[in-house]
Amino acid sequence: MTNSTASAQGVMRGIVPVLLPKGGSGVDGDAFAHSPAGYENVGDLFDSQHPGIEGHGVINPFTGELLYPEVSFFLQDRYINDLTIFTKSNKINDNPNMYTWGPGNSPNKNEIQNAGAHFSYGDPKLGGLSTDLWCLFAGDRQVTTGSSYIDFEFLQKSLTMTGATTSTNGTITGGSGGFTSLGTQGGRTVGDILLTIEFTNGGGDANAVIRVWTAKAGGGYEYVIHPNSEFLGRIFITNNTSPTHVPFDVYGSDPNGTGIGGDYGVNQWAEGAINLSQVFAAVQDPCFSLSTLFIRTRSSGNSQQSELKDFPGAPIQFKVDSNPKAVAVATNPACNGGFGSINLTVTGGLLPYTYSWTGPNNFTADTEDLTTILAGTYHWEVKNSKGCIATGSVVLVEPPPIVVSSATAVNPKCNAGTDGSISIIATGGTGSLMYSKDNGLTYQASNVFSGLAAGSYLWAVKDVNNCVLKGTVTISQPTDIAASAVANNPLCFGVANTGFTITASGGTGTLMYSKDNGATYVASSVFSGLSAGTYSWKVKDANECVKSGTVTISIPADIAAAAVA
Repeated sequence: MTNSTASAQGVMRGIVPVLLPKGGSGVDGDAFAHSPAGYENVGDLFDSQHPGIEGHGVINPFTGELLYPEVSFFLQDRYINDLTIFTKSNKINDNPNMYTWGPGNSPNKNEIQNAGAHFSYGDPKLGGLSTDLWCLFAGDRQVTTGSSYIDFEFLQKSLTMTGATTSTNGTITGGSGGFTSLGTQGGRTVGDILLTIEFTNGGGDANAVIRVWTAKAGGGYEYVIHPNSEFLGRIFITNNTSPTHVPFDVYGSDPNGTGIGGDYGVNQWAEGAINLSQVFAAVQDPCFSLSTLFIRTRSSGNSQQSELKDFPGAPIQFKVDSNPKAVAVATNPACNGGFGSINLTVTGGLLPYTYSWTGPNNFTADTEDLTTILAGTYHWEVKNSKGCIATGSVVLVEPPPIVVSSATAVNPKCNAGTDGSISIIATGGTGSLMYSKDNGLTYQASNVFSGLAAGSYLWAVKDVNNCVLKGTVTISQPTDIAASAVANNPLCFGVANTGFTITASGGTGTLMYSKDNGATYVASSVFSGLSAGTYSWKVKDANECVKSGTVTISIPADIAAAAVA
């Protein structure tokens, strides 16, 4: 294709089937709803019969208020002592990062004062598609003699001004500088759209010329014209065919001296509409995105020669993305080795969606959300009905496991004693750990349990997520001391070897013996040379465990004898 205008076609009037303005929008040669003939029930830029938001317009015709400021943009520029014109040499195929701007004056045929754009999705009641995004646009020129060109450039990546000073409402008040584009293919992105309204030879009719940013065979990029026949029903355009009064200044015109608004003459402005969804799908792919609309004028001639002249304000920033967008929110497993979930919320693009998941251990799934899944990295892909894809990944993190490095028992010192204890050393889990000795029936903050008798204990350790690790520990006890004492009673009075012997076993370590109720202990279990009587004996082991008893030593009475001669 060549960069000529041979493919352009003239007026393409019709009804744009959009939700707002209500009743669609008439690209019909005037700016008012319900007119001219054939458009009685169609909306437009203004609705003088119903000027508010309940009407069929997008701007109040008496106050200039934007009825839908979130999706409507109005730019107004100076036409005397203009603050924003292109300086040096700037052509449409140049890298926009090289454009320069500043104050100055443009030839009046290239001077643009007012321009705007309004975005709306299609209305199925009017034959539109609810998924189609339309842009309604309009721009003016100072004089109706000579050829005028107004560009509406739709960029997928953001383009912004640098060096401007602005007022509190965002109006440019001065400065100079350049532009910054995020486009990486010659400062743009392949598939960007340049729609030009051409008033040629004075312009009785406005022509629409569509150019598409294209990679050149020998390297580099350029705008290439596509025939308008590719976009029938997707592009509308016309110039105004009757004088138009508007609620804003028009190059200082105030024919009635009211100080409110101005008048356009015939053929002084043009309006149009473009179905961005359909046009981008036709020239690029259905998975397009848009960030910027840049409105400006340029001189006549083909794209290699024509110079950019004037622009009415900073590039309009908006965001449209036909790709599905998804946000994955992970709910991590509460416990190590437990299950988590992922909730995937998808918006944008055209329904229905299809889903594809991959994860650890050859995990796959085709559902929107995932439940009862282990920790790990999960990759997702969402595809809409046009094949547009969004991808991402999400990581499920599990807490560290509860690890018990030791569960140590301290045995009671004596048989049947209750001075045993358990000490549990644990780490990991989430938050502070709690400890139980009764299989989780009760918990305490301390990891030491004391005052315990011998036995098998089921311990448990839990964290703040109620994750639990269990085990057993046994408290043992020494054998009981078994002891008995046998008295060594003499057969006859006066025999010296009297006493008792203690026989004992068990306990811990070496046993010691006492005959005086524990007042003194000796290593020998045999006590001799004792007088008759009852003795309280004791046996103790190395842990001071004691077994006691009594034993009685009996000595026969002396034989009393008398002889009588």
